[in-house]
Amino acid sequence: KDWADHGVPAVKIANVKDGELSMEGCSFVPQAIASTVPEWYLKRGDIVIAMTGYIGEVARVRDDAPRLLNQRVGRFEILDEARLDSTYFYYCLRDQDTRAIIEGLGYGSAQPNVSPKLIHSVEIPLPSLPEQRAIASILGALDDKIDLNRRMNETLEAMARAIFKSWFVDFDPVRAKAEGKHPFGMDADTAALFPDRLVDSELGPIPEGWEVTPLRKHITSQKGLSYKGKGLRESGMHLHNLNSVLEGGGYKYAGIKYYEGDHKDRHLVRSGDLLVTNTEQGHECLLLGFPAIIPNQYQEMGLFSHHLFKVTPTGESPLTRLFLYHWLCHPRHHHRVSSFGNGTTVNMLPKDALELPTVLTPSADLVARFTDMAQQYQDQGDCNVSESRTLAELRDLLLPKLLSGEIRVKEAEKMVEDAV
Repeated sequence: KDWADHGVPAVKIANVKDGELSMEGCSFVPQAIASTVPEWYLKRGDIVIAMTGYIGEVARVRDDAPRLLNQRVGRFEILDEARLDSTYFYYCLRDQDTRAIIEGLGYGSAQPNVSPKLIHSVEIPLPSLPEQRAIASILGALDDKIDLNRRMNETLEAMARAIFKSWFVDFDPVRAKAEGKHPFGMDADTAALFPDRLVDSELGPIPEGWEVTPLRKHITSQKGLSYKGKGLRESGMHLHNLNSVLEGGGYKYAGIKYYEGDHKDRHLVRSGDLLVTNTEQGHECLLLGFPAIIPNQYQEMGLFSHHLFKVTPTGESPLTRLFLYHWLCHPRHHHRVSSFGNGTTVNMLPKDALELPTVLTPSADLVARFTDMAQQYQDQGDCNVSESRTLAELRDLLLPKLLSGEIRVKEAEKMVEDAV
């Protein structure tokens, strides 16, 4: 009865993932209830651990955003900071050997659990405090760069969405030219692609010369197939699925699966293709109708599941995949598409949802100009993700070697300096 649609987010075991707190699709507690339990607020630097399900998953709180600690998530407290550095301890918990020990302590047939007492029994290497801090500094530098790349990608995505909204929703350049002003922050060649007046239409005032047409004139859509069972593997063709799409739009790198076996050519996709979700994922994660562009790292052919549509612009349409991606990400347009969802137990999106809505179509030259700009942001974001993967691999390589003393601090510092 304490849960609500809005309020203070609560950290559940599902939010503790791979060293970080992933609050996508989180649950909320009303502020009135949260204010009565101040001792359960998390703070920057706190280390938490999942004690049920994927036991042993740990995360560190990296900011001051308000969050509450839910049951079956443990929070560590360092009893003697003169003996144990908090960040060093976090990396001890991230070590695969330590994780395996904690997992082995789990009990329960349906869903494994672990108690605080059992976790307290786990031993960790304890070098001198200066050595601990040196190890923590090395590994922390890698994680800091990974976090910087993540925040940079959030900024790049926000910039692209802001430009789309300004140009194609609010018509800021057109309004500026109508007032005899030069559009803010725009070169003359780009400004020349916008008209200088708005005209009436079925959608309200729109830029002169832009057309209102149904989406079916611009796209074809193909639903994926349910690839499952024996074909699912630890490696093989990438299988993009519902978990590959972020709530709000965007590609979710953690959602990839693999498939080996028979498949249909019409279900093949590669980097740059546009995917749109056609199925909801429970009441806590509202994914219906959100898009994702397959990143550059998936150059080779892959497959897409029945929970997704592959959307392709027609040869005659001026609209590009990146334009359609940002069109579907905008709340107004996303709502128009997702409102076609139907179903009693699971909300589903029919193909009509991508064919019936109308879209305001600018000139081909203006769409191309936006696409070039958005593609630069997309490519930079893909580079950041690739770099972060390399840095994470180095961190995971160094971690056990530093804890065991196999690699000395000076040697590791040089490797990190070269990488960062």
